[in-house]
Amino acid sequence: MMNIYSGSVVTDASGLATVKLPDHFEVLNRDFRYQFTVVRQFPQAMVLQKVHHHSFDIETGKPGVEVSWQVTGTRQDAYANAHCIPVEVDKSAEEKGTTCIRNCSEPVPTLQSRHTNKTPVNSGQATRSNS
Repeated sequence: MMNIYSGSVVTDASGLATVKLPDHFEVLNRDFRYQFTVVRQFPQAMVLQKVHHHSFDIETGKPGVEVSWQVTGTRQDAYANAHCIPVEVDKSAEEKGTTCIRNCSEPVPTLQSRHTNKTPVNSGQATRSNS
């Protein structure tokens, strides 16, 4: 599970800006990732100081640059740790070669069979054949 934080900031006369994050940011998250978009200019923007004490610092090649930022963090709270989302699950032998939605029983029609109505459709969860 991932949390996303975003905003924008304008760098000062030295090309520096500090982004303040919620007090719980470091307790709730780990493995931070940063993304920046510089607005209406072409200078570079970089992380000068990674997240520490609920903030991080940005530096740009020019002063007075507006930077849209996004920081993501992997949740590390008790609920997230207890309910991890599996990245990938191996298919059973019967499911191999198909695209499957969990607890499915009937195939989803392929584009070809939709026009001929040869494949039954379950209005709930279904399996799509790759044929």
